[in-house]
Amino acid sequence: MTLHKGAPVLSRQGVQVGTLHVVVADSDGFDALVVVINDRLRVALADEIEAIHEGGVVLAVDTGACARLPEAAPAA
Repeated sequence: MTLHKGAPVLSRQGVQVGTLHVVVADSDGFDALVVVINDRLRVALADEIEAIHEGGVVLAVDTGACARLPEAAPAA
């Protein structure tokens, strides 16, 4: 399965809260997603992801809590 930049990111309730920016992974597998929510880059760790589908991502986070995910650190 391949996710693409701009794929929809949904809350647990099925409300689109943002779009995918980048998948963070290493040789051990998937670690996190960086998502664009309210024009800010936010990090959703693997345990905050409920499902990943070809059509997008469902977070295991309520709609209101999505905007409170931690901001992504600037690239070095």
